[in-house]
Amino acid sequence: MKTTLLCVFLGLCTIASTQAQPSESLKSSAYFHRLTRALLKNGTVKSGWFVGTDRDSLVIQIGSQSERLSRQDLLRVTIDAAASTGAPALVGMVSGAYLGSALVLRGDNQPFLFVAENRGVGEVLLYNALFSLVGGALGYLVGSLQSNEVVFDLSGTEEERSARWEDLCKGGQKAGREGSVHLSFQGSWVSGPVPEGRANDYYYGQNVNSLNMMRKLQLTYTMTDFADVGLAFMWLGQPSHSYYSPDNNTIGLSGSGYYAVGVFKPLWTLGMHRVQWDIGLGVGLTSVNFSVTPNVYYYYYPPPSSPGTAIALKKTTFSAMTYTELKVFFADYFSVGLTADLVYIPETIPAVKGIAFERETFGTTSVGFVVGYHF
Repeated sequence: MKTTLLCVFLGLCTIASTQAQPSESLKSSAYFHRLTRALLKNGTVKSGWFVGTDRDSLVIQIGSQSERLSRQDLLRVTIDAAASTGAPALVGMVSGAYLGSALVLRGDNQPFLFVAENRGVGEVLLYNALFSLVGGALGYLVGSLQSNEVVFDLSGTEEERSARWEDLCKGGQKAGREGSVHLSFQGSWVSGPVPEGRANDYYYGQNVNSLNMMRKLQLTYTMTDFADVGLAFMWLGQPSHSYYSPDNNTIGLSGSGYYAVGVFKPLWTLGMHRVQWDIGLGVGLTSVNFSVTPNVYYYYYPPPSSPGTAIALKKTTFSAMTYTELKVFFADYFSVGLTADLVYIPETIPAVKGIAFERETFGTTSVGFVVGYHF
């Protein structure tokens, strides 16, 4: 009750005092009535309740009076703001569902994180819900432990001071994303030269589909408002397939690529805070591992028409890739989006009797999703 009466009293004092201010209106802020400490250049510290800002001043409530502090006199402003737990909880839920599904639902005897196809819908939903809840709880806990102080350092060059003052006037809602370092994880449905989906195909070991939960891992740094540069590591294989007609072969295609990437952001001129469109291009090297292994099962009758042909090709070659991403920022440090990519590998696929490959070279394409963390 005492707290409620105090808030009402402060509100009335604020209204009364601001009415006496010059006609220039104050900007509203999410920090309204937050305890604020302002350090002035002369060493004086002013403490009061946040009222608002205008172009040149910060207004705080001290007792029953409001005081206008000139922007030019301020050195640092510290605001006690409530810690946010909603965004960290959401980040934890998405991250938990992604990492849990990648590790638990992966298929056996397959390159990297291809997902098992014989998982029931109920099982997939159960695992996703479980890991999502665990991740959300951890995110909520981390959010609740975060410091509730927001500090605006108004020292430095005039350009830096102006940018931080603008952040303060906007109530901490930055015009751009906070992070300059971007780490992203991509999961995609991969297609490539190895044919799939035929009625007479048998997948070796556990059934798998073409969803690779770790198609690409990328780390970039923001150089300008419209361009990033960095490195990308991609897994380029497809699930292994065994063919029992007309020949008896298991075909495996795996590989990884290392790329220097440049990223262009066409929407940067629109000043969109929460939506970003990326177009990336990378060049580098890829290692190709292609194998055709004969399968001989003497207990099959009738026996296969031929024992198959053994081929083993391991090679490192030049590669290039391009991709596009459309992502939404749920927080300054977290985004989720849709993506598509194309990888060019000039190496020609050896001929295999009875198998018609989808393309002549080892390049693959994919469509999927991307999860990003921004620091």
